[in-house]
Amino acid sequence: MQNNFIARGIEIFYSKPGTEIVLRKDGSFGIHLMSVNPRGLGKRPLEDGEFPIRQNKIVCRNDSNW
Repeated sequence: MQNNFIARGIEIFYSKPGTEIVLRKDGSFGIHLMSVNPRGLGKRPLEDGEFPIRQNKIVCRNDSNW
């Protein structure tokens, strides 16, 4: 089985501060809706609203791999 990593290079995405973002298995991302049960790689609240995507993870500014 091949491991496919979702990474968007040096792109930084923006959202409203405090929004919870969901990273889906197909590489798309969006806001977390309580009415929908997403089958994704992860979800994360964003304190400052900026995030890149690296190695299948949403990275926040205070993370070591920012």
